[in-house]
Amino acid sequence: KYTSQMMDFFEKEIGIPYAWKTTYSQIPVQDFMFGAMENTTATVFGDFYSVDARAYLDRNYVATNAHELAHMWFGDLITARSASDIWLQESFATHYQWLFDREAFGQDQFDWNRKNATNQALAASATDQKAVGHSAGGSTRWYPKGAFVIEMIKSVVGRDQFNRAVKSYLEKNAYKNVDSNELLIAFQDVLGLSLNWFWD
Repeated sequence: KYTSQMMDFFEKEIGIPYAWKTTYSQIPVQDFMFGAMENTTATVFGDFYSVDARAYLDRNYVATNAHELAHMWFGDLITARSASDIWLQESFATHYQWLFDREAFGQDQFDWNRKNATNQALAASATDQKAVGHSAGGSTRWYPKGAFVIEMIKSVVGRDQFNRAVKSYLEKNAYKNVDSNELLIAFQDVLGLSLNWFWD
């Protein structure tokens, strides 16, 4: 559900067309141990997401679908250079998942996602103080906390400026491995802003 709308929404919001124009497949997998996994041009997902209209009210595939589709840009078009750069894939995919959730389900859903991200980040901080960009940061930092950090960057520079910098970052680094510095450079080159204080 909503896959074609997601594709249109991401292409417009990110400003970069889907890179693999020939196909995008979604494949349900029996006994899949995770929710879903992106692969270039295809997402595999647990068949427990194959639900009828009634079960859709309890568990649906929309957010997972949006997350995995966003990986076609953040993870497949560009790929993290090392474990400490995984946040560049997962945080952006989560961020754009939230944006589509807002598009499909409204502002309350978006705010609920951010509230949960805050609670999860605070709970993770009680365990240790690793950064989002740490190789052992863990899924709470790479997914929800990192997505919240991306929201913070957008708040600092503004939505239009953010979109310009991210578009340039993707275009300049398409089909390459990236690290956090490439993202920082995009903001400096495109906007003339130093965000070193934010990165620190």
